[in-house]
Amino acid sequence: MILDKKQMTEEDIKLQFITPAIVSRWTLDRITMETKITDGALLAQRRESACGTGEVGRGDEGGAK
Repeated sequence: MILDKKQMTEEDIKLQFITPAIVSRWTLDRITMETKITDGALLAQRRESACGTGEVGRGDEGGAK
């Protein structure tokens, strides 16, 4: 039984959509789940946006519009 996407959790969406798409293109020896990439805290610094407006941009906005 597949739920409506609005009722699904992040894990439900990953299991139903993302993992099958990855597995269809990559072999299992190339896939890792929740891989630790650092043993310490990451320091994030705020920067002005690249467009020169002086506004602070979000990290997931992708830059160019």
